[in-house]
Amino acid sequence: MELVLTTDTPLGAESNSTHTVMSDDFLTPVDSPPSQEYYENTSNIMLYALVVVVVVVVVVLVVVVVVVVVAAAAAAVVVVVVVVVVVVVVVVVAAAVTSRGNTMVTTRKEEHK
Repeated sequence: MELVLTTDTPLGAESNSTHTVMSDDFLTPVDSPPSQEYYENTSNIMLYALVVVVVVVVVVLVVVVVVVVVAAAAAAVVVVVVVVVVVVVVVVVAAAVTSRGNTMVTTRKEEHK
């Protein structure tokens, strides 16, 4: 069985060229529709592909959620550390100012005596 292919050429070139190709080279005639087994295998492959896609999506979502939670926890820790440092600095500065103020008041009281 032979298959004849013709190709169009641009204007100005030679007329249509003809190539003869044996169908056995790359084409096989289909005498009957695919078997039930073919459809079952195709269905199974599609089901496996769907399961793989769902598993990949779930894993990606879990990783994203874990990263977001860890980032939020890290941000919370940073905020707590900053608040603690600010409170400690304020307390130390307030204590130093109060201590110096008390010293100055005591010194002035002694000067007036």
